[in-house]
Amino acid sequence: MKRASGLALLVVVGVLGVLALLAVAFVTLAQLERKASQQRVNATKAFFLARSGLEDVLARTAQAQDPEAPASRYLGEDWNGDGVLNAGPEEAGGEVYRIGKLDLDACPVADALRPSFCCVAGGNPRTLAVDGRLRGYTGQLSGEGNQYAVRSLGGGIYVNGGDLTVPGQGYSLVLRRILGTLAEALDREDGAGDGAPTGRAHGEWLVDARPAGGWASLAAIRAEASRQGTLAQVEPLLPYLTTSAWVDRKVIRPNATAGLEGLKPQTWVDIRLGTQAGGAPTRSAPGFELAASGGVLGRAPVDLAWARRRRPVLIALMAGLKGIYLDEGTCTGLGDGLDNVGTLRSVEVELDWAQPTDSCRRAADRLLACTSDLMTWQDWDALCNGISFTGTTDQVQVRRDILKANFNPNSDLNKFNPDPSLARLSDKSDLLAYSAEFNLVPRGDLRVLSLGRVLDASGRLLAQRQLGMELGGDSLVRLTAQSEFVAGDLGRL
Repeated sequence: MKRASGLALLVVVGVLGVLALLAVAFVTLAQLERKASQQRVNATKAFFLARSGLEDVLARTAQAQDPEAPASRYLGEDWNGDGVLNAGPEEAGGEVYRIGKLDLDACPVADALRPSFCCVAGGNPRTLAVDGRLRGYTGQLSGEGNQYAVRSLGGGIYVNGGDLTVPGQGYSLVLRRILGTLAEALDREDGAGDGAPTGRAHGEWLVDARPAGGWASLAAIRAEASRQGTLAQVEPLLPYLTTSAWVDRKVIRPNATAGLEGLKPQTWVDIRLGTQAGGAPTRSAPGFELAASGGVLGRAPVDLAWARRRRPVLIALMAGLKGIYLDEGTCTGLGDGLDNVGTLRSVEVELDWAQPTDSCRRAADRLLACTSDLMTWQDWDALCNGISFTGTTDQVQVRRDILKANFNPNSDLNKFNPDPSLARLSDKSDLLAYSAEFNLVPRGDLRVLSLGRVLDASGRLLAQRQLGMELGGDSLVRLTAQSEFVAGDLGRL
């Protein structure tokens, strides 16, 4: 009997142990299931918070709110919008995306102190600690720490410009110069000029490596750069680019040539035709740049509201602009058959990295400092007329006129205009080196990134989700343009 009772005790203890293990297992599984369920709930919350951000931007767009307005634009780590990396608690070294560097466009929305349409208190963005680091936000659930931050990406330099079938000529070469200068400007922001984070060759690569149909998306650029091992150098350029844009096919191709420099025309007609002393014309009428297939290529303008707050973009678009003008101070009138109305000379908006006050950066900094709305081309002309350049009176005015002519899509061939208030020393047909035009009203696609964050009471990040969308820009149709009258070609409609 004792043996039987001892055996029964062992069995009971064993069964109780198994039951205890099962109970522990069930409790653990219940806790894991509850935790997983809570994670799913948090992930769903983050998803809908991100959706709320997209809906927020849609509503603001419907109300014509400009994502590039000073109070609305994305400034990354620049918490107070002063363009300086401050030492305060918001922009201190431990709070920024890259220590010691102010990133306006490279800063991801997850790290932004000043996202698009940010919530503001006392004139500055509100912030919340996320895992111990301050972050700005666009919207927040009432009574909760859960929030969403939005980044609106309007504008960009169209990377597929020019004739994709015939690289290395026309506007493709111009675009290569623009993107190379953009990369160089980003490289020199820290004063080092050492190829970090990017360099001129990586900007030029964006044009040289374009596939037959152009870059389909920024993701395609990333994939190809990653394949070639240059993603780290190409990535800093991507916030300044777009792979889709409205192309203006009514802008003329400047028809000035380097051979005109030094020419001593005898009449105003000689200036238009590029002739001297009865020689053969060397200058064709202003017209369109044509693709190898025969169609008009045109150029995609850059949104002025987007570009005017980005110094590297302004430098890239303004550097090297060059035009010819008539120096009337050298005219002769001796009546010996060798009379001329002056000498054609050239002036450049030069970029010299060794001279911080070169013409290019003077112009870029003047536009950056401008706080007025630029709603008309008259506003743009007034801004250009206020830029202080060095040189003779003519050289100063020609540089101003070059900026007016290059960025205004209208031809405005006014150097022969008898009205002094309208006449220019150099107009669009006189440009030896040009870039892209500006848009006063954004017409490109608007890309939006929205990040939803779910936090606990202590600010610990429980879940986050990022969503994106693209809003198609307005389509513009021009039936005729001044270029067609100038070029005598009303058939290309």
